[in-house]
Amino acid sequence: MPDAIIIAGANGAGKTTFARHFVPMAFPNAVFLNADEIQAESATTASPLAAGRELIRRLEETVAAHRDFIVETTLSSNQYTKRIPAWQVEGYTVTLIFLEVPRA
Repeated sequence: MPDAIIIAGANGAGKTTFARHFVPMAFPNAVFLNADEIQAESATTASPLAAGRELIRRLEETVAAHRDFIVETTLSSNQYTKRIPAWQVEGYTVTLIFLEVPRA
């Protein structure tokens, strides 16, 4: 069964840092999907909106190939949560990891 890992938390919670250390050990073949990195990749995805669209395109491609993936999100919308039932139908095991930051 493929794995879908959602790493969620507020901006600055350490999602990317956590994913960079967690992903290689636990899911060495997983595709890591991060809108910030996509935005930094090229001029065609220079805007956050364009990067978000490209992330969804890559996500759909990854799911169609039944590959493990990890997606980073603030969960500020239902962009990913609305897709969970479809991922489960495709045989995915879905795991949510929520990073909480203590108050300063």
